[in-house]
Amino acid sequence: MRVKKTIDQTGRSRRFVAEQVGIPYSTINRKLAFGAHFGLRELLLLAEALGISPSQFMTDDDPVSPMLTPHHSGAGRSSTG
Repeated sequence: MRVKKTIDQTGRSRRFVAEQVGIPYSTINRKLAFGAHFGLRELLLLAEALGISPSQFMTDDDPVSPMLTPHHSGAGRSSTG
């Protein structure tokens, strides 16, 4: 995620963004300093406060979590051989 970089590029202070989003400044500062993840709701609020699309927080080099798929036991499969 590039939240820190995006906030810096907008020229808005972290304190201003925190007030706009309703997240304590200390929380935003800690997450940015230590690379902690923001939740989806937080990202949506941050994007709105910064006047950007939430997709701007994503980059091509961000790791993508694999989609969870149901475990198939193989029932109903026919075996040959």
